[in-house]
Amino acid sequence: MVRRKRASLNEYNLGNALDYFELPFIFQVYFMGGHRVRGGQVLDFLVFAPLVVPVQVYGDYWHRGQMSAKDRLNIIELEQFLKREIVIIWGNESDTYNQAVAAVRKKIL
Repeated sequence: MVRRKRASLNEYNLGNALDYFELPFIFQVYFMGGHRVRGGQVLDFLVFAPLVVPVQVYGDYWHRGQMSAKDRLNIIELEQFLKREIVIIWGNESDTYNQAVAAVRKKIL
């Protein structure tokens, strides 16, 4: 659980890593209606470091270390909407807490 919401192991590790660095964040931010509306999306993390950093976690279970055409389209749409580049944290970068801490240090700070 991250902020009382269900989370994958990778999201859980990343949430704890963000807490370690005392970075405020919102978990599972709904855009364009989220899962409730066709074409809507859910951004995994919106991190304030201090500028807004949108973050998607792509674990191996769903994404197998690569982006599908739908994933790429979703990223492009979110980047245009947020006017920010989406930071992608892959499963092998967040399978453990220590990996997640290193990924935050490298990609977000």
